Amino acid sequence: MERVRGLEQACGLEWGHGLEWARGLERPRGLERARGLERACEQLEWAHGQLERALGGLEWALGGLEWALGELERALGELTRTLGDWERTLGNLERILGNLERTHGELELARGELEWARGELERTRGQLELARGELKLALGELEQALGNMERTLGNMERTLGNMERTLGNMERTLGNMERTLGNLERVRGETK
Repeated sequence: MERVRGLEQACGLEWGHGLEWARGLERPRGLERARGLERACEQLEWAHGQLERALGGLEWALGGLEWALGELERALGELTRTLGDWERTLGNLERILGNLERTHGELELARGELEWARGELERTRGQLELARGELKLALGELEQALGNMERTLGNMERTLGNMERTLGNMERTLGNMERTLGNLERVRGETK
């Protein structure tokens, strides 16, 4: 009888009503709760899979951003080569101007071409500076996006860890409920 009283106190039941409650305990109700916990575990495992797929999507997006950064760097290289071509053209025109100084008409024509080339070079330099500014802005935005995605990845990993701990807690709760059910059945058997 002392063992029964101890079990009732462990379950938080009042003496005199605990045995009635234990005798009226229906096993199917406990099993239904256990099945509910199993369904919750399955849903948590499904959510775990969804999170892993989301993480894969984020890694794919990060690869796309890195590819775009490479494309922008190649475009800057092309603009730099164009500027080098214009500078070589300007050097060639200056040499032509030196050779044509003997003929005044040809000299004036060459000077006009040189001024045109210099204007084109200045415009090309302006375009290159604009492209460099846009590239820096794009790099800053890409770095910010990368930082945001890394933080998002960290948050999702922490969420996954929390869900895994919740799953463990629910499994332990299910084990406790099964042990409690077994104890109550033993008490009922002893009191018969």
